[in-house]
Amino acid sequence: MDNDVIISDSGPIIHLDEVEANFAWNIFSKVHIPECVKDEVTVTDKPGSKTIYGNIFSICSMNKENRELSENLMKEYQMTQNDSLVLSMAILMHADMILTDDLDLREISKKVDILPVGTIGILLRAFRKGFCSIKQLYSILDRLYKESSLYITDDLIVMVKYRARDFSKGQ
Repeated sequence: MDNDVIISDSGPIIHLDEVEANFAWNIFSKVHIPECVKDEVTVTDKPGSKTIYGNIFSICSMNKENRELSENLMKEYQMTQNDSLVLSMAILMHADMILTDDLDLREISKKVDILPVGTIGILLRAFRKGFCSIKQLYSILDRLYKESSLYITDDLIVMVKYRARDFSKGQ
């Protein structure tokens, strides 16, 4: 994953900060975010507003090519402007992965062959790489469900816990 091109929207930045799980960003060597994501998080001082100034994040300006592609994506997929800017950046940078919890952006990124990974996927990857224990992961998942602004179901949390438990048994 060290050489992968990773683009993030605001969701995972906000949600990981809400549950004090910013350690999970260490699974990436670099995460690119468009300026609109930085603005979305920092202008209203949302959780994650300080996180994006860390060494892992690279804030990218949008050029004419990004804007034109973004306009086309907004029309083609009825996307929000920020989502279309994230996707246009990912397409033009030949990204391997988009970090997003937005269901529409996840579906559209699959259509253009870019892997979508959400906050829970980031946490699972961090657990598998040894950045937290299973007990810590369970606690973070519970907080994500109960305290964060991410909409997830209890069934999803239970499934993820089983998956993590099965992974830890297999090692």
